[in-house]
Amino acid sequence: MSKEIQKFYQFSYIFLDIAAALLAPLVLLYLGIDNIFPQIYRDIGILDTMNNSYKVGFMVFQSIFWIALYLFAGTYKNIVRTSRLTLIGKTIATTFVGISVISVVLFLNFIYIYNYLGAHIGLMVYFAIHCVSTCMLRLYLSTHIIRKLNMRQFGFRTLLVGNRQSAIDVFKDIQRQKKSAGNHCVGYSTIDAHDGTLATMGLTCMGSYSEIPKILKKHEIEEAIIAIEPNENQHLPNLLAMLSENGTIIKAIPELQDILFGKVKLSSILGTPLVLVQPASRPYWEQLLKRFGDVVVSATGMIVLAPFMLILALLIKSTSKGPVLFKQERIGKNGKPFIMHKFRSMYQDAEKNGPQLTYENDPRITPLGRFMRKVRMDEIPQLYNILIGNMSLVGPRPERQFFIDQIMEKAPQYKLILKIKPGLTGWGQVKQGYTENIDQMLSRLKFDLLYLSNMSLVIDIKILLHTFLIILQGRGK
Repeated sequence: MSKEIQKFYQFSYIFLDIAAALLAPLVLLYLGIDNIFPQIYRDIGILDTMNNSYKVGFMVFQSIFWIALYLFAGTYKNIVRTSRLTLIGKTIATTFVGISVISVVLFLNFIYIYNYLGAHIGLMVYFAIHCVSTCMLRLYLSTHIIRKLNMRQFGFRTLLVGNRQSAIDVFKDIQRQKKSAGNHCVGYSTIDAHDGTLATMGLTCMGSYSEIPKILKKHEIEEAIIAIEPNENQHLPNLLAMLSENGTIIKAIPELQDILFGKVKLSSILGTPLVLVQPASRPYWEQLLKRFGDVVVSATGMIVLAPFMLILALLIKSTSKGPVLFKQERIGKNGKPFIMHKFRSMYQDAEKNGPQLTYENDPRITPLGRFMRKVRMDEIPQLYNILIGNMSLVGPRPERQFFIDQIMEKAPQYKLILKIKPGLTGWGQVKQGYTENIDQMLSRLKFDLLYLSNMSLVIDIKILLHTFLIILQGRGK
C-alpha cells in the first residue's frame, strides 16, 4: 500500500473525528444547554448565549483536545490494519478517558457550579453523543477500507519467504480467496534449493533469503509470510532478525502442535491461517508514559543523589589514579552507538590488552569499585544517559559492538534486542546479573527476548522492585 493512500486515510480519520467532536456541542446547543446548567457557563464564560465567540472558541478548543487525545493514544497508527471490533473498543475507552478529564477539569471549578445534577446530565449526554458519533463515522470509514482491501483495489506489498510446497500452498490459498485479507504478493525469496514452481505461477523470484534486507528496502515490502519447510527451520532465527529490521509485519505458517496448544494468534479468520508474529511495541500512550517516568525519575535521582555522588567522586579520586567517570561506547536502539557513563570501578588502563568482561575476583577492580558494584553505585551516572534519552530505566543491557558481533554469530536473534532502548536494569540483568563470558550473555539473551515479548509498565515496575532488592542485599558483582 502506498504511503499516499495511508496518509489519505489518516487525514480522513482526523477529519471525521473533528466532525464528531463538533457535533456533540452543537446538539447540546440545539437542546438548550444553558437551560441544563446555565450558571456554569454564565460564570465561566463558555458557550455564553449572549456571546457567540465563546461558543466558537469552546468548540474549537474541545476539538483540539479530542484530536490531541487520540494522537496520544496512537489511534491514527496502522489504521488500515485495525479491525472494526478493536476500533470500537479503543474508541469507547479513549472517549471515556477524555470525558473523565473534562469532568475533573469542570468540577474543579466547583465554586461556579450551582446545579450538580444538571451538570452530570449534560456531561452524560455529551459523552453519549460524542462516543456514538465518533464510533459511527469511524466504522463507516473502516468498512470502506476493508471493502477496498477485500476487492484487491489496494493491498500490502508482501514477500513470500520460501519456495517449496508450503510456500506454494500459501500462495494458492491467497490467490483463490474470494475476499482478500490484504496481502498482495510481489515476489518470493528462496531458502536452500530453488524450486521454480512459484515462478511458473507468475510470482517473481527476488533472490535468496540472505538478500532479504536488500529486498525489503528495494521493493518497499510491508509484510512478509514465512512459509518454509520443517527441514529449513534452522534458518528461522536469522529470518526473524532480518525481517524485523525495517519494521516489517511478519506472518508465518502455524505448526500443528502450536494450534493444538493454543499458542498462536491467527491473522485472519476466513483467509489462509497464518500466525501473526507481533513486532516488539508498546501502545503509544505507554511509550510516552514510560519516557515521562524515565525523565522524572532520572532528574529527581540526579538532584537527590548529587551530594552523595560528590562524596563518591572524591573517594574514587583519592583511592586510585584515573578519572572519576568511566566513559565507553555502547550500542543503543536501532544499532545507534552512544557514550555510556559509569563511576570508574577499575584501575586505570584495565583494558590495555583489549575488551574483556569482568569475572569473579577480577584483579582489575579496585577495593572501592568492588563495593560500588555490589550495590550498583557505579551505575548512578547512567541517570544522565536516561535523562537525555540514550537509555531507559528498564530494558536490555547495552553491550559493546565487539561482543555483539560474537553473540550474533551464535544467536542472530540478538538483532531483535536492538529494536528497543537499552536499560539501566532489565529482566536479563535481574535474572543473570553481570556476565563473564559469551555463553552467559547467550543465557541472558533468552530473558531479554522474554521481556521483548511481554513489555508493559507492570513488568517494568516488577523489574525495578527486584533491582531494588538486589541493591539492598548487595547481590551485584
